[in-house]
Formats: sequence, structure tokens, C-alpha cells
Amino acid sequence: MGLAKCGEVDESSRLFDRISLRNEVSWNSMLSGYDRNGKWSEALMDLFSKMHEKIRPSEFTLMSMLNACAKLGALEQWEWIHDYIYITKNNIELNVIVVAAIMDMYRKFRNIEMARQVFEAVQRKGLSRWNSMTLGR
Repeated sequence: MGLAKCGEVDESSRLFDRISLRNEVSWNSMLSGYDRNGKWSEALMDLFSKMHEKIRPSEFTLMSMLNACAKLGALEQWEWIHDYIYITKNNIELNVIVVAAIMDMYRKFRNIEMARQVFEAVQRKGLSRWNSMTLGR
């Protein structure tokens, strides 16, 4: 899967397809490789849709997918990820990076009120969260 980081996404994908027991690390490696090589649609529509049927996405997985949604302007898919994180209470760790990405996405879609609600819901407001909020105003 490290091949994808070097731009060899197709070769990495062929190797990945031959793995019978895929784990969170192998899925995240592929998603990250797709993301790094600008294959956001493939990461989001193909790979992630297969992954979340078999393995529970982690905060690292969701970060790659939030990034793909931002690059594509894919609001519907982004809302699904947001709902997965918040509504279904899947015990996703809302670390600094995940919260900043959620706030950035709301800003991108010009929904400053929702960005503010996410900001207010977070107990510890680190520098990156303050920056994300102030950049949206």
C-alpha cells in the first residue's frame, strides 16, 4: 500500500485487491494513497463505500474522506460522514484535526452557523479550533 504514497496507485490497488484479510491499516493506507494522488472520487465513492461495510472507520479514515469531500465539493457524502460521526454516536474521537475539518467543511459550504455549533459543542477549544472559527467570519 506504500506504493500509493509514491504515486503508484494502480499497482497498489492491484496488490490490495489480492489481500484476503484487510484490516484498518491496509484500508487507511489505500485511502490515504488515493487522497494524496488526487483520486478523491475513487477514494470516496469506491473504496470508502466498500470499507465501511466491513470495518468501522476510524478518525483517520474519516479525515481522508472529509478531505476528499472538500476537494470534490461533495456535500451529500460529507453530510453522511458528519451524521456518522455525530448522530450515530460511533465513538469517533473528535480530535483537533477532525473538528477543524468539520468546521472547515461547514465554512466551505457557507454554513457559519453550523460551524459555530460544532465549535460550541467542543469542550476543549485549542488553537486550531479558534483559528477555524475565526477564519469563517
